[in-house]
Amino acid sequence: MQARRNVDAVFVVGDPAYYSRFGVRPATRLGIRCEFAVPDEAFRMIELRHGSVQSGILRYQHPFHEM
Repeated sequence: MQARRNVDAVFVVGDPAYYSRFGVRPATRLGIRCEFAVPDEAFRMIELRHGSVQSGILRYQHPFHEM
């Protein structure tokens, strides 16, 4: 059995054709931008707790800056 997590949203950068099958939509529709230079269609999210996400820029943790 999978444990429940206290997660409001999930963000991904990836193939729109793949992720759209799971209900993951462009984050820019909710006014959220990625701090990295990625195409809007590739920066996607799914809100797991309705109303929990605000517009702005998603900032990644330090390890992502070393890739």
